[in-house]
Amino acid sequence: MELKNTPFHLLAGILFGLLALLQLFTLMGYFSLCGLLALAAYCAMAAVTLLQRRDVFTAGAFGLALLPPLLSLFLPYTAKLPCLLTLLEYLAIFGIALALLTSYLPSLGELARKLWFLPAALGALTFVVQGIYSFTTWLITHHSAGTGVLDSLLTAAALFFAGLWIVHPEGFPQRPPAFTRPEEATEEGALPLSLYCDLLKHTLLLVFTFGVWLFLWVYRVTGALNQVKSAPYRNPTTKLLLCLFVPCYYVYWTYQSAQRVDRLSRSVGLASELTLPCLLLSLFLPILSPILLQERLNALIDGPLPDEEPQSYQETANALRVFKDLLDSGVINQEDYDAKKKQLLSR
Repeated sequence: MELKNTPFHLLAGILFGLLALLQLFTLMGYFSLCGLLALAAYCAMAAVTLLQRRDVFTAGAFGLALLPPLLSLFLPYTAKLPCLLTLLEYLAIFGIALALLTSYLPSLGELARKLWFLPAALGALTFVVQGIYSFTTWLITHHSAGTGVLDSLLTAAALFFAGLWIVHPEGFPQRPPAFTRPEEATEEGALPLSLYCDLLKHTLLLVFTFGVWLFLWVYRVTGALNQVKSAPYRNPTTKLLLCLFVPCYYVYWTYQSAQRVDRLSRSVGLASELTLPCLLLSLFLPILSPILLQERLNALIDGPLPDEEPQSYQETANALRVFKDLLDSGVINQEDYDAKKKQLLSR
């Protein structure tokens, strides 16, 4: 069995690196202690994600990022609400890293897995608040409020991919082998192979086609999710037109589609709770919800080779979960876990 590794760590590291460059340019124009701490934090977060450090150093990097917004709260002439929201988003990712990557808070591991999207959602809210603040500042003073809006946007995206990497380092769990994958599916839970799209390619198309790929993707996904027989049929053309011309309909479409993907996942034995994170992201940072949905669709389409035994697949998955729990509780170390995982996956 071979798990498909999605480069969440790479995307997060690149975004944190961009944030570090922006902060460096800001420091060249105006030096401050908060700015210097922010630069150090961005560099540390970029390093641990690019190097895939799944240990206390990663939690420490996110902990370092708490200092700049915390100090900014006590400085005059700073926007307090964006600083508070930034503090909360880094506090959330720090807690998730502490629970899942170290042995300090193993009892909160399950809660951290369920709330992995919280830092990105708070980051998206920070982006909205920062945008309102910048626009208001421009109306009053006719001067730009700096790079705060761009920083908050990049931070939300970076925390989204960092959270995914922390919770799913090997990508989303793949479907059981009993789940067939014909070119044209007819049974509930079966998706056409044509729906698969590499996540990096999907992300780049979303960014650089300025919405064209998004609406093409909406059309394709709408048709494919009609394979969920227990849900009402949705006409792809009608849904595409509604998303194009009805304000905020895309949010409703995302909510419905996430529900179907969750139902699809559960029908093949995979735990999935995408509805709430996708709804929040579509409201505040719409570009991230199609990335999350496509990753789950890829996981459903992917699967082990046909000659693999279902029982062997299930036994391997169960064994990996047992050893992951032992790692989270501190009974074994990361080296022992990696060696055992390599042994199990090579069978």
